[in-house]
Amino acid sequence: MKRTERVVLGIDVGGTKVCVGVVTEDGRVLDKQRYPHRNVPVEEWTKELMAQTDALLERCGMRDRIAAVGIGCRGNVDHRSQRLMATTIMKLSPEYDFCQALRSRYGRPVYIDNDVKAVACAEIVFGAGRECGDFVCYNVGTGIAVASVAEGRLIRGRDNNAGEISTDYLPGGRDGEAAPGLEAAASGRGIEDQARALLDAYPDSVLAAQGEKLTARDVLAACREGDPLAGKVVRRALYMLAASAVNIRHLLNPERFVFVGGVISDPWFFEQLQGTVEELSRAVGERWDAVLQVSELGIEHAGLLGAASVAFYNMKLNEQNHKEVE
Repeated sequence: MKRTERVVLGIDVGGTKVCVGVVTEDGRVLDKQRYPHRNVPVEEWTKELMAQTDALLERCGMRDRIAAVGIGCRGNVDHRSQRLMATTIMKLSPEYDFCQALRSRYGRPVYIDNDVKAVACAEIVFGAGRECGDFVCYNVGTGIAVASVAEGRLIRGRDNNAGEISTDYLPGGRDGEAAPGLEAAASGRGIEDQARALLDAYPDSVLAAQGEKLTARDVLAACREGDPLAGKVVRRALYMLAASAVNIRHLLNPERFVFVGGVISDPWFFEQLQGTVEELSRAVGERWDAVLQVSELGIEHAGLLGAASVAFYNMKLNEQNHKEVE
């Protein structure tokens, strides 16, 4: 690594684990470590984070080389004050700003964003954003959310909630029934819940044996084998996602849709989604011309790259704003 190459500390805060790592500006992870996440008061959570981070930086000898700290975390983030305002994965206190605590500890700028916008930052810095400035990062995992990028910059909205489409209502569905909200029908958890709700109506379904252990992966596999219950659930999910994509295209006119998340990582499901998007476009007299792709960043370092990219993205934005002022 060149001495002049910038590195940042990335902190990926997940529901079950926290990953801290040192990442270069060309996307190499120099060192990292994971530890179990605990839903505890933020003061205790920050103390454990600092202990883990100190150990990492001492091991890799990078403490003096860190240019900034980037954090990706589930929840509501105020991007102006760089504070986590609400989350389900730790007990926040209005009197305690853990980002400020990290600034004091390491003497570096600290940037935070929610997990979906962090992934979009990774696409801007390391992925699709290097080739196009207008794209949508569409997460289809346990939940559903979107981060939109226009001319290389995140679209945030008033409260940084642009793209929180989980409760979008798209009536009709493929079977002519009133459909639930988008996340309730098409996320991983939604697919599981929809299938469980139909088990009594389909006693011969291969999914009946799964009971409470049933997963979205089971439903997709059963659909491929022609199971009627699974087919009903998956058709609804595909319709909801495709209709959402068509609507987003009308609203934002992006060049690409970059999909991330566990559900969309199933190649068969993604192929079916592509076909459904094209079908719905034809139904309204249009030809679908936006690129649909699964993120090429991979799953091994995606969360950590996202967290690090929050720092890289904001540093670049600050530099651009400074030049504009000059």
